Amino acid sequence: MVAGLIPRVLSQRMEDHNSNPAAVDAMSRVRGEITQVKTVMIENIEKVLDRGDKLELLVDKTVRTPTPSQFSRVPQMAVANS
Repeated sequence: MVAGLIPRVLSQRMEDHNSNPAAVDAMSRVRGEITQVKTVMIENIEKVLDRGDKLELLVDKTVRTPTPSQFSRVPQMAVANS
């Protein structure tokens, strides 16, 4: 019984698909839009990763740059008192 049902349902689905070109066009359009969205998402992910690398470089430079509190005040005071 099930074996006879599958070919009949499959045949009906194939007929529906082939007889309704608008549905096929809609599916093609949706697939195209999905591909476009996927491409944009991949580009955005690459940009975010690039930004992350740039931020890491900036943080490294910031950490390596001495701050005024790290400079010794003694030579400045000696020059000011002379």
